[in-house]
Amino acid sequence: MNLAFLILIGSTAWASRKSDSIRLLIAEKRYVDAQAKCIKWSATENDAETSLREYCAQAFWPKSEEVDTIAAWQEYQNQWVGTDWAKKGFEREGIVALRSLLETSPEEAYLDIVEQFSGYKVAEKALKEAGNAAIRDAQSHEDAKRVVQVYGDHENIIALAYRFPEEFVTIEITGHSVSIKPRVEIASFDPEAYFWAFRGDGEIKNWDDVVKKHLEDAGIEPVAVMRKVQNHKGEGPVFPLCPISGVTDTAEVGIAVPLADNFVFEPVDWDENCSLDQTAVAIYSRKQLQYFSFSSGYSLDFGLKKGDRNNFTTFVRRTGDAVLFEDSIYVPVGKSFVRYPLSGTAPWLTDKPPGGLRYTLDTTLRGVGIPSGWGIQGVPDGIKITTPLEGNWVVPSGELRFFSPLVLDLLAMSGFGQEKEGIPAVEWDIDKGGVYSAPVGSIPMDVRKLTDQEIKGTRYHIGGAGLDPYQLNVVDGFAVDLDNDRKVEKVIRAVYKEKEVVLILDTDEKSGNRTFIYSTDHAINGKAISAAPFAIKVGEQVAFGWSGVESKKTYFELIYSQNGSFVIKE
Repeated sequence: MNLAFLILIGSTAWASRKSDSIRLLIAEKRYVDAQAKCIKWSATENDAETSLREYCAQAFWPKSEEVDTIAAWQEYQNQWVGTDWAKKGFEREGIVALRSLLETSPEEAYLDIVEQFSGYKVAEKALKEAGNAAIRDAQSHEDAKRVVQVYGDHENIIALAYRFPEEFVTIEITGHSVSIKPRVEIASFDPEAYFWAFRGDGEIKNWDDVVKKHLEDAGIEPVAVMRKVQNHKGEGPVFPLCPISGVTDTAEVGIAVPLADNFVFEPVDWDENCSLDQTAVAIYSRKQLQYFSFSSGYSLDFGLKKGDRNNFTTFVRRTGDAVLFEDSIYVPVGKSFVRYPLSGTAPWLTDKPPGGLRYTLDTTLRGVGIPSGWGIQGVPDGIKITTPLEGNWVVPSGELRFFSPLVLDLLAMSGFGQEKEGIPAVEWDIDKGGVYSAPVGSIPMDVRKLTDQEIKGTRYHIGGAGLDPYQLNVVDGFAVDLDNDRKVEKVIRAVYKEKEVVLILDTDEKSGNRTFIYSTDHAINGKAISAAPFAIKVGEQVAFGWSGVESKKTYFELIYSQNGSFVIKE
């Protein structure tokens, strides 16, 4: 065995004994003694034996840990470079650097630590704090969008949703179909928890609750509101998205999604054909509804008819409040009713009452305020109403109450368009005596004269309408298909309470017995029976009439159908 090998074995053994000595001192926590031996054995030198330097680096650790400053740890790393303990010292430097930052330190300060100590656990902690700083300092939607992109999986990302919820949820609305998708995974987030909402003055409320309050203020019975809610089916809000005057003038409607203690709100347009100009006007007088106007030229008049030709309002007396049922307003007359179609066609007398789901239009219906942009002004013949779109029209004097589109929807009075047909455009031939005759091209219709027995059989029909059949002196009657439905109506010329009248009696499967009555000066011709009537079909409309000369004046009476009703030419 040569001498060099023996020297190597000897030096290795001696180094091992040094390392063991330092290890034992560390185990006994005699760090000062260990440090002294490390200095004695030159372990601080970079070329010292590796194992010895590792144990000595460990021995000097508590000294740097006691100071625990960035400078101390940097000095420690320089002293023990190349050892595993130097690497630990580097991470401790990062921990002290992270700890030294203030609570208000910007995101960039933490990111510097992330970059400097990449690969170490302290970098993970610094990245978390960088996210907290970014969440804290976000001031705009652009800031929030960046933070979501960079720190989307941060455990405190929900804190950003309190202030910028829109950056966390995508809302897609097509009609009343809604799709909610989270952009970021958020604990306890429920995409089905959205609701149709109202946003005004920064506050978000449930749209249906806002409408319920509006309807309550208008005097709508709670049971009617609940019925609307319970009968609601399908997608979309319970109540249509119609603006409310004074409430929604500067507000919005849309979809709200709860997120944290805030909401994501996506606005939508108001429903088409739903504006404040669709507000109806009700006129009350003597504590009863007297007049109802949907718009200019589209009105229902429940009072005494004014004009040259009287109708049933002259012959029967109103005995109660108007009642809304399905597509009509009913006014009681004794045990019978006058039924006014909401379409505006001619009303009639009937013995068939409204059904159980009726709604009384009494004075408890307070209505709403004057719509924004509307004006009212007293004029000699009533009240002039002015609106931005409709222009202006005049309604009778009385107490005005305004029914908003939402009130009309709740009462099922919306969606009706005015139905009104004019008198058939007929070019009548007039002979030298002033007698009218049907023009060429018209189609004669069958007119059959009623027998006395058939006329007597109409008493029940007439009595059921609230008219007194014993005060009706019939001149003659005729059977004719006036409305072209292949069922004949009965037209009776008579004197009722000393007034000449013409009645149209119709039996409808849905509406029951219907009675139309109009005043006329020509049920009789002086003391003689008036000329025999005739009926012609002009296009799709039937006209029934008679003509003659009375008091040396030519007259022409014409009855025609009007969308299921019957009227007499004024």
